[in-house]
Amino acid sequence: MRPYSLVLVSALVLGCRIDATEPRAVAFHPQSAVAAASAASNVVRFRNEFVFLIEDRETDLFAIAGLPDHPKEVVECGGTEPLHFGIADIQWVGMWPDVVIALAKGADYNLDVYQFSSFAGVCASDPIAHGVGRVRYNENDVFRTSGRTDTYGFWMAGPVSLIGGGTANLLGHAVFQILPDAGGVPREIVSRVTLSG
Repeated sequence: MRPYSLVLVSALVLGCRIDATEPRAVAFHPQSAVAAASAASNVVRFRNEFVFLIEDRETDLFAIAGLPDHPKEVVECGGTEPLHFGIADIQWVGMWPDVVIALAKGADYNLDVYQFSSFAGVCASDPIAHGVGRVRYNENDVFRTSGRTDTYGFWMAGPVSLIGGGTANLLGHAVFQILPDAGGVPREIVSRVTLSG
């Protein structure tokens, strides 16, 4: 899967208070089960922490899905709470070394929206909107074994309360591609964050 690693995302969204060059002890608690619909089944389902962010320079918004309820109170921000992200249901379909397709979905996910131009990390910045909604991540070639273009995307949506008062509907989506001859460098197709309503 292409979501930023927990170490890099943690450093970015927390304002680089932690040293991203040091390994971070991440509690990995997958709940795995192989779906055996037939003898040739190739579906793996598990649950794990999952966080991602979408930036939109055009609307000057930056949305993060999966932060804890009180991100400024986590240890990495000088608080006392351990850092835990939202839990997603993840499914891989396929068999390595062939193509493996990924889908991750989550409900009741914390959605936080920040002003992109003034964002200094969640330890220092306050969100302009917060709510709870749904998230999705999909990818058509997790391990890039097909030799073809790999496309992956993130999506988040839900009602949010604006810090200045009122409510809005958050919709964020981003799509990236890695072309076979691009050396593994992703190319952004779209990255949009909107508050409407």
